[in-house]
This record gives sequence, structure tokens and C-alpha cells, in this order.
Amino acid sequence: MRSLVLCAVFVLGGCGSTEVVETTTARERGEAWASDPSFADTKFNAFACTTCHAVVAPPAGRVMPGAPLAGAARRKTFWGGRFLTLAEATDECARRFMHAQPFDPAAQRWIDLWVWLESIGDKGPTDPWPFEVQLAIADPPRGDAAAGKTVWDSTCRSCHGEAKTGEGRITDASGRRVATIVPADTIAMHKAEGPSIVRQVVVEKVRHGSYLGFAGVMPPFSKQTLTDKQVADVLTYLGLYD
Repeated sequence: MRSLVLCAVFVLGGCGSTEVVETTTARERGEAWASDPSFADTKFNAFACTTCHAVVAPPAGRVMPGAPLAGAARRKTFWGGRFLTLAEATDECARRFMHAQPFDPAAQRWIDLWVWLESIGDKGPTDPWPFEVQLAIADPPRGDAAAGKTVWDSTCRSCHGEAKTGEGRITDASGRRVATIVPADTIAMHKAEGPSIVRQVVVEKVRHGSYLGFAGVMPPFSKQTLTDKQVADVLTYLGLYD
């Protein structure tokens, strides 16, 4: 982790000794950890907490799959009721999407993150965040390509880069491209099965991600985050009905 602890050195008059004073707090360190992929302590992670979660609200024009971090410390349930504690929910995120070791309440980085989350516990939504997983996958009807570009730019581009070329895809600390080229990689793997299957594979990656063990480390997008029409619009923008 870089530049989290700043130290000031003071020369004490007349004695020539020094005193090192830590100028960051656990809350400040926790805030920095939330946006630092090295929190996972592995070079094979590309994600930080803030890759998928806004602190309070997403930037204008951005759609994020996770709930805001502010308010999380006061919520009663997580992941659509699957988990009942913040510890379970953060452990799920860290292990499944960030290749991190399991939650360790004695580890300093977790303590720092916890202190920060507690400090913003009353600054965001405290009710359980709506999260409905769409289990059944079907081939959606053709959508609107122009609308699909808007969805791609606001939702997919931050990890997958440019549609069809993958330029600007997210990388981990080892330099490995984590996200696939969409839709080229999917077409290459499933072309023989036909265009309907290619489309459904993309839908399943969007809806299930690695949450249901389908797509690498991709987070799932619930029906509350992306509508079926928006998913169909993306498929149309990607040229998967042509």
C-alpha cells in the first residue's frame, strides 16, 4: 500500500533526538484502502472496493453494481438477504472478486477499513439495498443500439474498455488484462453454438458474474441495477443480432 502513513520528524531543541509522529488515523487509512486494489495483498487483483461501490453516490453517468459504502455499517442484511452481517458481506466481496484472504478481524487493514465504514455509517442509505438475482436466462428481443452504447459507456466500459476492441481494459498489478474483450472473446468460445447462445452467455455473465460461479471475477448486475431492456440494448449495440 502506498503513501498511507505520513510521518513528521521534529528535532527536539538542545538534545538532538527525533520524534516520529504518525499523521494519519485508522479512518484515513481505511478510506485509502477502500480505493486501493492492493488491499487484497495479491498482484492478481484489479479491483478495489470503489471499483464496484460508490462511497455515497455514483458519479454522473456511471452505473455501479454494488450498493453505496456509506450506510453499509448500519444495514441489517446484504446481497439480497443472503448475508446478515457486514463481515460476511465484505468477506464475500474480498474473496470472490479480489482474490483476497478471508476476512481477518485482527488484520490492521481490515481494522482500518472497518473504522472508516463505521465513520460513514450514517451518511448513506441504511436500509437493505435491493438486489434481485435473475436466475433464469433467456434470449432477449432486439433492443436499441444507441441506448446500448449509453449503457455500455456508463456500466461496462470502466472494466472492459472499448466495445469490440477491449482498448483500455482493466489490468491487475501484474499487468494481466482481467476483463474480456466483448463480444469477441465470447463469440470465439461459443460461435459454433449459434448467435442465440452467444447472446445468452453474455446475459448470464451480466446477471450472474462470478457470484454464481460463471464469469471469472465479474460482479453481477441485479435487475434493479440494469433492466432487461438495457441488457438487450447492450447486446444490440455489440452487434449480436446482426
